[in-house]
Amino acid sequence: VTTSGDEIFAVARTEPGSRDPLVFRQLPSTQAVTSLESATILHVFRLTSEWRHQVLTAPERAALSPAEPVPGASASGSPGPYGVDTDALEQSLIDALTPDARLTSAALAARTGHPESTVRRRLAQLAAQRRLITQVLVDPRRLGLPIEAKLLLHVAPDHLAAAGQALADHPSVHGAFATSGPSNLHAAAYFPDLTTLYGFLSRDLVGLGITHVETAIVSRAAKRTPAPVQPVPSR
Repeated sequence: VTTSGDEIFAVARTEPGSRDPLVFRQLPSTQAVTSLESATILHVFRLTSEWRHQVLTAPERAALSPAEPVPGASASGSPGPYGVDTDALEQSLIDALTPDARLTSAALAARTGHPESTVRRRLAQLAAQRRLITQVLVDPRRLGLPIEAKLLLHVAPDHLAAAGQALADHPSVHGAFATSGPSNLHAAAYFPDLTTLYGFLSRDLVGLGITHVETAIVSRAAKRTPAPVQPVPSR
């Protein structure tokens, strides 16, 4: 929700080219919604899950980085990610974690009926094979970044790729997408204060072929989630 109090920015995962019921039917028919604009993401330059604030040392990052996927397979089951079979036990763990990924091993054991030692061993195996990946959503205010801005930019076509990559490479930007519509480049960024945001707009965007910028400051985030697949942003 923006600081103006009457605008909401959202990203929805849908099938490319589909007429998503939320965007095309539910929201327009909601009495509180007075207008709606939507655009399809055409290219992803930067996802929030790829953003790094560089607050950790190199050894700290190495210690927290996941190991490379290791080959392995279950005794039986249906093919899963990375061509590895998923047996009934693993599938039950995945099904239990889908609605609540924070369940402890003890809670998973109670919910699935498997011994806790078995659950721990299988979770470790899934993690080692990169079939179970843990992601952490961090409150940017805890990192000294209380200002979040959404940017809608008009960019000349011959500058679009370079501008999008420049935004993706900027340390403040945690999301950058080429989209359909007049604002053909969308970006989201964190800043420590409004002075830094002004410097970003007045200096860092210069020379990128940007002809128009609309800046909206976020006052409250109702939901944050990684976006590993092609989403559709709506406004």
